[in-house]
Amino acid sequence: MRKPDRILIIVAILIHASFLVSLALHFKVVSVWPPRVKPEVTIQALDSNLVPVAAVGRPPGEPMSISEMRRERGVHLWDRLFYDSTKYEVGFDFFGLYKGALDLLRGRSIYQEARYDQNETVFSDEAVPYYCPYIYPPLVSYFMVPLAIALTPFRAFVVWTLIQELLLVWCIMLSRGLFTSDWHKSIVTAMWLCFGPYYLLLYIGQTSFVIAACLMLLGWSYIAGRPRAGDWAWIISVALKLLTLIAAPILLRFKRYRAVIIAIAIVIAASAPYFAFHPQDVEFFAYLVKSRTVAPYGGDLSHSEVSYYLFGPELGQGVSKVFMWAVIMFSLALTFLPKKVRFVDGLSLWMCTYFLAYIRVWEHHYVMIVPILVLLFYSTRSNFVLVMFVLLALPTPFFPYSGYCCKAQNLAHHLFKLVPVAMLYVFVAKTIIARRKEVEGGGGVSPSSGHPTEVGC
Repeated sequence: MRKPDRILIIVAILIHASFLVSLALHFKVVSVWPPRVKPEVTIQALDSNLVPVAAVGRPPGEPMSISEMRRERGVHLWDRLFYDSTKYEVGFDFFGLYKGALDLLRGRSIYQEARYDQNETVFSDEAVPYYCPYIYPPLVSYFMVPLAIALTPFRAFVVWTLIQELLLVWCIMLSRGLFTSDWHKSIVTAMWLCFGPYYLLLYIGQTSFVIAACLMLLGWSYIAGRPRAGDWAWIISVALKLLTLIAAPILLRFKRYRAVIIAIAIVIAASAPYFAFHPQDVEFFAYLVKSRTVAPYGGDLSHSEVSYYLFGPELGQGVSKVFMWAVIMFSLALTFLPKKVRFVDGLSLWMCTYFLAYIRVWEHHYVMIVPILVLLFYSTRSNFVLVMFVLLALPTPFFPYSGYCCKAQNLAHHLFKLVPVAMLYVFVAKTIIARRKEVEGGGGVSPSSGHPTEVGC
C-alpha cells in the first residue's frame, strides 16, 4: 500500500472514530469491567415528553416537548451539524421500533395512541425513554422482537449500533472486492467511513443502513453473476422498508418477476395476521402509506420542502406531485426503451429517482446512496461520482443558521442534498443513453464498464 493510500485510510478511520466518540459522549461509564454505561440524560417521567398519534385523520404528531428539551451537557461534536440530532434525543427512532416490538409482544396495537403512564421509567421493561411513533409495516416490529425480549432499551440501542458497524465493515469488504487497484480500494473504503449522514443514522438508530447493505449486496451480486443472492437482498430490503419497491422496475427489466412477486407476497403475508387481530389499524396504516402532506420540516431534504418554500403549501403540493411523476415517467422510459441496460445503471437510476422525486426524504436516508455511489464509481470510474460523494457526505449548512431566519437560508438547507442528487440523476441518465448509442452503433460495451451478466436485454 502506497503512502497516499495509507493517509486516506487513516484520515477516514479518524473521521469515523469521531462519529463513534460523539455518540459515546451521550453515555456515562459506570464501570469498565463488567462494562456498564448509562445514558447522559435519563427521563423518569415520560408523560410530559409525548404527543399522541391520532388514530385516523392525521400523521403522528411531532413531540414538541422533546424539541424544547436541552441536554444537561449540550450537544456533542457532530450533533450540532444535523437538524434531527439537535432536535431529538439519542436513539429516538430506535425506541419507536423497540416500542413497536414491545406492543406486539403484549398483544397491543403497535400503532396505538402512545401515552405512557407517569410511573413508567426509562429502565422499565414496559417503556422506552421517550416517545416516537411506530409508523412502519408490522414486519419491522417482528425483526425487533429479539432485542425487546433480551435487552433493556439503551442496551438494545448499543447492540443495534454494533450491528450497524458490523454491516459497515461487511459493505467495505464487498466494495473493496470490486477493485484491483489499492488506490480505488482506499477510495471506496473512505466513502463508507466518512459519510456524514451515517452519524445521524447511528444517532437516531434507524434501519436505513440495513437497507444500504442490502442495496450493496444487490448491486454486487449482479456484477458477480449471482442474481439470485441479489434478489433476496432486495426482498429483505422491501420487507424492512417499502421504499425500495421503487427499484422494482429494474428487476422487472431483468425478468426477475419471481423476486418481485415474493417481495410483495412476504409483505402481505407477514402483515395479514397482525391486521387480522387488529383490524382497527388497517385504516390508520393505509393513511400512513398514502399521506403525503407538504409541510415545513428541517429534517426533510426532499423536493417537496423546496416546493413549499417556493410556492406555498397549496400550490407547492401540486407542483411537487407534477415533478414527482415527471421524474418517474422519465426513469421508466430510460429503463424499458433502451435495447440493453446495465443493472448497476438501472439500480442507480431508480435510487436517484427516490431521492429526487419522493415527497419525504429524511437526512439519514442518504446512507442508502453510498452503495449507489460505490457501484457507479466501479461501473464508470468517473471522478464526477467522487465529487458528488463529497457534496452528499457533507452536512447541510444547518449549523451556522440553525434558527432559520429567512427563506433563502431554508432553501439553501433543503437544496444542499437535492442539487447533487439531481446532478447524479442526470449523470446516470446520460450514461444509460450513451451506452444505448454504443449498442445501437455496434460499438459494444467496454469490459471495464461492468460485468456481462449485469446487462439486460
